[in-house]
Amino acid sequence: LKVRWTPGHKGIPGNEAADVLAKEAAKGDSIAKSLLTNCVLPHSKSALKQFANKISSLPRKYSSLIFQLRTGHIALNKHLHRISKIPSAKCEKCNAHEETAHHFLLVCHTFARQRN
Repeated sequence: LKVRWTPGHKGIPGNEAADVLAKEAAKGDSIAKSLLTNCVLPHSKSALKQFANKISSLPRKYSSLIFQLRTGHIALNKHLHRISKIPSAKCEKCNAHEETAHHFLLVCHTFARQRN
């Protein structure tokens, strides 16, 4: 899972397309594909704060989901196991990998039909 942050609006290829997707996402259109595909969150505190300001215009349930997915603090088995709520981090659907956001959204064969 990657969320890409750009430092400004001018001179950055694809920024206009990103703005269009962000506006669609703010309306509730295709939030997972618009915001969670091929993106990277910034690593510095100031860049993360700017990113947070940008998504603050989204409905709370969407911005909260983005941060949960990015941080891994989401109700998937890897996180639940880490906080001692369940005995195993394995995906209960395929039993092949730890159930992370990446696995759940992009890898687990059980959900291949929903991804297409």
